Amino acid sequence: AYQYYESAHAMNGVDVLTTLAFGRVASYSSLGEFKAIVRMLNGIGESKLRQFAIEKLVSSDKLELLLKKRTSNDSKERTVSRRRNLKREILAAIQRAGGPSGS
Repeated sequence: AYQYYESAHAMNGVDVLTTLAFGRVASYSSLGEFKAIVRMLNGIGESKLRQFAIEKLVSSDKLELLLKKRTSNDSKERTVSRRRNLKREILAAIQRAGGPSGS
């Protein structure tokens, strides 16, 4: 649905879906459903929502779930690019969270 609204330039629809997704990530986090957040990441492009989801996982010490995540089986080049972007986002979230424990 997000891709449909975005391609149609229907920003109201994008805003509604984004608001619902932010709420769902927060809800999953408060319920301890971190695997659900990881599953959501497949449908979330690079965005503030994706950063929010990754930060929830990092702040809840569930980084191992995120690191186990596999990107979809697109072309090899796209998959490599997605993995690189995911790693970059994980590192940025760790840095914003104050780095690894003990630093």
